[in-house]
Formats: sequence, C-alpha cells, structure tokens
Amino acid sequence: MLIFPLIGRIISQLSPLRFGTVFSCFKRLWIVFAACLILHACTLLQVTYNQSPELIYWWLDDHVDFESAQSEQIRTDLKSLQIWHRQTQLNTFANLLQRMSVMAQDNITGDQVCAVVDEARNTLPALISQIEPIATRLAQTVKVRQLRQMERKYRRSNKTWRAEWMDGTPEERLSLRVDKGLEQSQRFYGRLDSNQRALLAQMATESPFNADMSYTERQRRQNAILSLIQDWQKEQSSKDAAQDQIRALLQSLYISTDEKYKNYAQQQLQYNCMSVAKLHNATTPAQKARAVKTLKGYENDLRELMAQK
Repeated sequence: MLIFPLIGRIISQLSPLRFGTVFSCFKRLWIVFAACLILHACTLLQVTYNQSPELIYWWLDDHVDFESAQSEQIRTDLKSLQIWHRQTQLNTFANLLQRMSVMAQDNITGDQVCAVVDEARNTLPALISQIEPIATRLAQTVKVRQLRQMERKYRRSNKTWRAEWMDGTPEERLSLRVDKGLEQSQRFYGRLDSNQRALLAQMATESPFNADMSYTERQRRQNAILSLIQDWQKEQSSKDAAQDQIRALLQSLYISTDEKYKNYAQQQLQYNCMSVAKLHNATTPAQKARAVKTLKGYENDLRELMAQK
C-alpha cells in the first residue's frame, strides 16, 4: 500500500517489487533521497547520501564478491557518479520537493501525484547514460564464480521477498500491507485516527497489487542480467556492442519488456496515485502542516547537499 510519505517509492519502484540486481543498485544514487522520505530525521538523508558510494559498493560486493582490480574500479566509478549526481540532479529533486510541500498544504488529486512521479522518472534517462559505461566495465569482468554468487544472492533475496509478500493466508498478507502502510504514514503525518486507518485498510483491500505478477517480473529482470553475463563469458562483445546491450538491459529494468506486466504496472501506479491523494485529503490541517514541514526539511537538506563538495 503506497501512500503520500512513500511518493519516493512510487517514483522508484511503483509496487513492492524489488529489482534485486547488480545493475539496479546503481539507481540508488538517484533514489537515495526518496528512500529517506519515509524517515523522520532529515539529517539521516544527508548522511545516507554522502555515504551512498560506500553503501552501494558494499551492497554490490555482497552480490558479486569483487576481486581487487574490480573493487578499485567500482569505488572510483561510484564516487564519480555521485559527483555527477550532486552537481546535476539534486537541484531537480529539491525543486520537486518544494512543489510537493506547496501541494501538501491542500487537498490533492491522483493526477497531481502521478505528475510528480512522471517528473521524477524523467530524470532516469540521464542517469542510465551515466551508468552504462560503469555497468559495462563491471559486467565484462564478472567471473564464473561471481556469477554463481549472484545466483545465490538472488535465491536468498527471492525467498525473503516471497516470505514478505506471498506467504501466509490472504488475510495475513493484507494485514501486513496495512500495518506497513500505517507505520509509514504515521512517520509522516503523525497518528492516524480510526477513520483514516479504515481508509488505509480499504485501499489496501482494493489495491490491484498482484504478488505473483510482480514476482515473475522480478525473476525476469534477474534472469536477463544473468543471461547477458553468461553470454559474455562465452564470447566477449566489442566495447560498443557491449554498451548497447547494457543500455537495452537497463532500459528493460526501467520499462518492462513484458506488455502484460507493463499494463499492470501502469494500473498499479494510477491506483497508488489515487490512494495517495485519498489519504492525504483525509488528513487534518495539523497533519498536513506536519507533512509540509517534513517536505521542506528534506528540500533544505538537498540544497545543503548541493553546496557540499
């Protein structure tokens, strides 16, 4: 269940789907501020962003188990990527947060929420172009043992995903989604009353979220990455051809190649946007004021990050 404090997650994930791939981890530099929107302390956003190259490195290393030369190269690449992101992207998100804080003062519509999502997603092509050479260099050096490591990580993360979103009775899964939505909402708005909680539960019940479809797409993306690396281990591509293949892969992680899933994801996004608006419109003036204050704090944090070297 996605609600207004999770606008960043709508932007970056659209559903409880987690990509869980070596390449999509790079995208965390783009969404690092968005993930922090669910947190109550603005300073944590700055700390997380400033440490993001190291955090991403360790996430990647856990999935790939780098060798020395790979480690040195990826650390350099991640630092360069963060510099680019700080210099060229943070202003866009700061301005977006500024507009969101204005929106949050009053009632909003689902179309307004989706417009914010679209604006944030429009920054992805520029990020992908920066990631392409980095991902190409890394993927072309992955060894067979490292590919096996990635497969093991995927199996473990998929088991965790299934336990969270697919195991248990329908009632238990619904209760979990409602509880998560409530916890995240209250971090942003403060305590919700009984009517607001009932609305949250109703929207979770009516959500078109399909765990089976999301899980299938998750596996498709993982398999696409593994297959490309396996192909390169059999026969190396030229630098230009390899980067073209990486570009196509990254785009398929951003926009699914499965038309059925693509239609489902769009339906889910539209429902989430509507749900964001419904819950926000059901909040009190005091709750809206708290949301505005939080958003302004995040905006100020991003502007401070922009000024840092």
